[in-house]
Amino acid sequence: MANATFSFGSEDSLFQLTPTVNVFCNLAPDITAALHDPVRLQKLHTVALGNNETCFVTFDQPNGVCVVAHIALPETLEPWLLSADGGNSPERDIPSLRAVFGPDGAWCAWDKNGYSKGNLPRELDACIQEELKTHGSFQPLIMAIGHEGTYFLKTKHQFYWHFGSHYPELSDYFEKDEKSGGKKVDSIQVGPTTNLVILVSS
Repeated sequence: MANATFSFGSEDSLFQLTPTVNVFCNLAPDITAALHDPVRLQKLHTVALGNNETCFVTFDQPNGVCVVAHIALPETLEPWLLSADGGNSPERDIPSLRAVFGPDGAWCAWDKNGYSKGNLPRELDACIQEELKTHGSFQPLIMAIGHEGTYFLKTKHQFYWHFGSHYPELSDYFEKDEKSGGKKVDSIQVGPTTNLVILVSS
């Protein structure tokens, strides 16, 4: 996991996770209460925000139980993520569980045991199929889904990207350093509009 993680959502919601501080605003009340409550939260694993007030949070409780808190998840994601009674699926590994949400209902979620996806841009979906064909598995390290088919995907084997004219600075950056530019990326997050945060290694 990157040293710092950002996530942007609808209604100006924002989350920033770093080793020393968590900053968030305009999250749903239940999620905000959980993030503020040391009785409920011992270690935060990840936060992912999306359009339509989607919010996905995983954390450890002091009693050792791993928890998935969520609001407005895509319906097609829930059967993979949750058990029939609404609890955590026994097949999911919560500490390694990650998710990203993009526009037009696009999403992808994964853990060390597998992955699931829905409505991804065609080119990004083709990248996943290439990983499966070439390496026999799909284990993303970083993924971001932007507007009109833009995306970034980094796996342990390779990185893939398409930013087009929406993010010309990123297109220039990766075009100038196609061999190692993606390897330097520690975290990337695309917001609901054109806001974007990217962290790279020096």
